[in-house]
Amino acid sequence: MSKYSSHVNIWRLASWASSAQLALSPFKVQMPDNSSKKSKRPAEEPHTEEPPPKKIHPFFSKESAKANEACGPFKWLPPLGKKKTCLHGLNLKPELHCKIAAFDLDGTVIKFANYDNNEWQWWNSIVPTRLHEVARQGYTIVFFSNQAIKPLALKKWKEKIITIASALDDVPFRVYAATAKDGYRKPMLGMWWELEKVFKEENCEIDLTHSFFVGDAAGRQYKGRKSDFASTDRKFALNIGISFMTPEEYFLNLPTHSSYQLPGFNVSSLPERKYSTLMLSSSNFDKTL
Repeated sequence: MSKYSSHVNIWRLASWASSAQLALSPFKVQMPDNSSKKSKRPAEEPHTEEPPPKKIHPFFSKESAKANEACGPFKWLPPLGKKKTCLHGLNLKPELHCKIAAFDLDGTVIKFANYDNNEWQWWNSIVPTRLHEVARQGYTIVFFSNQAIKPLALKKWKEKIITIASALDDVPFRVYAATAKDGYRKPMLGMWWELEKVFKEENCEIDLTHSFFVGDAAGRQYKGRKSDFASTDRKFALNIGISFMTPEEYFLNLPTHSSYQLPGFNVSSLPERKYSTLMLSSSNFDKTL
């Protein structure tokens, strides 16, 4: 036998003896003893920890949706009216000045660039400049819009207002929108009365003489071209008792267009009691308004 084989056999014999000694050692069961010291490696308890909650994409998060709706300097306030049919929003913190610069939105301040994607552009590139100017001149800027449209379209419209506010991030303004054919819808005065309430709460009075409203539904008549689709905006200003201008007259300083018609009835010609009663009903409205 070689010296190498002898060493190997000795190593195997030592290993076998060690294993046999471990196998013959008595197995001791240790009973729990509260007074004894804790072992270095306590027995593991059954796994009862709940699995971590699944991550939700921000798109599906309600908190994220609320944050998106009130993102930036603009925020929507609770709807107004018994039936919550008047939307009301603020951009920044508009101060109350006695002079009101009021505007329609679609076709006056903005126009659609792509209806399918809800994309818009300024009615004219001068619009944001003029809005900055009138804000610096000490006017309270207010947008009034009729939006009696389907819920999905209204949701997109509200999103569009947020993007407009982002483009006017240093111009404070208020926005009111009538979402039903009731007393809030132009040319009725519901939205204007809500504005007056805000001023009265702060002991401010609106200066009607120096306030104005700009809108494209002016009842303008043209020869050889299509006339205005409605006269709602001009009637709205008449019912309030403030000056009226078209977008061309205000933003582009074009001459006043004097040829216009006001079809339908003029609500300001009604007695005050009858007018107030009409405001509470939605059955007296048609497209001539």
